[in-house]
Amino acid sequence: MLGANDRVRLGVIGTGNRGCQVMEFFLQHADCEITAICDVSRSTMDAANQKLLGGKAAAYTDFRQIIDKPDIDAVLIATPDHWHALQTVMACRAGKDVYCEKPLAKTLYEGRKMVEVARETGRVVQKAFAGAQPMTVPFCCESCSQVVSLLRPVRQIRFPATSVATMLDCQLGPDRT
Repeated sequence: MLGANDRVRLGVIGTGNRGCQVMEFFLQHADCEITAICDVSRSTMDAANQKLLGGKAAAYTDFRQIIDKPDIDAVLIATPDHWHALQTVMACRAGKDVYCEKPLAKTLYEGRKMVEVARETGRVVQKAFAGAQPMTVPFCCESCSQVVSLLRPVRQIRFPATSVATMLDCQLGPDRT
């Protein structure tokens, strides 16, 4: 049996479709406890709280309330893309680790600022892996092939396996099969 100090207390910012999918994944782990959730849509948030958490999580409509909670160790950010940078920076500065859905940032400036703040605060920031999506894999393979072919022939590109997707191998070469 795990004690309170052995669990990561997670706050979820964004309880729409993707937020609920990722919450379900985190709930499979005994060392994770979702204690607070946030969404601008009260009905979406209340439905997620009831369905996935039995109504036990504290519920907020302002993400800053989760970031300000001292008993939250980490946050899951599953909000619209334009919020990712601000919420990640604020969470890091508040001493929270961050799991952020893709895309991590909308601009290079935002991405660099997020990395800078994560480094300066010593926080862990993880981005959801986007390369396993079937629509993006052929494009990624073609792009990598074109860039790397300037340096050396590419025979294979391997994407890291995730808990959601199996290992993807893109065979590159004359036959493209």
